Amino acid sequence: MSMTTRELLRTLGGECIEKVRADIALEKRIKNTSESYIDKPVEDWPELEFRWDFFVESQRFAFDGMSPNDAKALETETYDLICGFVSLEQFDRKLCARSSKSKQEFWSIGDKGKLAYLIVYLSEKRPVTPPYIVPLENGEILIEGGNHRYAVAKQWDLSQLPIYVSRKHKKAIEQLLDIEWTDG
Repeated sequence: MSMTTRELLRTLGGECIEKVRADIALEKRIKNTSESYIDKPVEDWPELEFRWDFFVESQRFAFDGMSPNDAKALETETYDLICGFVSLEQFDRKLCARSSKSKQEFWSIGDKGKLAYLIVYLSEKRPVTPPYIVPLENGEILIEGGNHRYAVAKQWDLSQLPIYVSRKHKKAIEQLLDIEWTDG
């Protein structure tokens, strides 16, 4: 059986072909199921469960689209990640316009397919990593990875949101948010 370009790229990145094919099949199934949720109000969604994944090996998923090879950067000082919990309401007030989204804008801003995919993914009790944020010089925060996770959490009315922060940004984030660190 020949490999697709996507399979080839992932195997060249060090992944096992069987796992790559299983992941692709899962993605296709979830994508097909998710299409029925696009533009649906939250009351028509399936029951969701946020199972936050805090494993170090999974931190690369906090960054949208990071490959296993790119994840080597997480081992450097640049991305020495720490995790904390913050009130979603307070978090929302500090977000810059680029990252912020009102509940009414849920389906009108961003990728509807990715939002619907995440809804199905969470309904299957699959783990997701916390969003990764950075402080901005103007006193706001930017979501660098996890905008869809944040948007669904907001629609689902979560009171607390876990976030990843680079250790080098810890002090700046503490000045912006009341945060309860789980480590670091």
